[in-house]
Amino acid sequence: MPARRQKVRGSRQSVDKPVLDSLPMLVVELDRLTDEARFENATIERACLRGASARDAVFDTCSVARSEMDETRLPGLRMLDVRMEKCGGVNAD
Repeated sequence: MPARRQKVRGSRQSVDKPVLDSLPMLVVELDRLTDEARFENATIERACLRGASARDAVFDTCSVARSEMDETRLPGLRMLDVRMEKCGGVNAD
């Protein structure tokens, strides 16, 4: 039986290092979303998506920074290994 990983309480370091820091990332300029949009290994900065609406969008291994996502409607949104820094998301659904 494989050994189970245990989280260290009180530690400021995660058990596994973040994957984002070691991957080459594609810089993406994003000003709108479409249904079933897919972003993989991407860096998205300063995106203005205020009020955007899209179904089944996927963000996989992405870094999103300083982006506006207020009042977005994203049913079926899937996010895996996504880092969001200084992003707005007021009244997002």
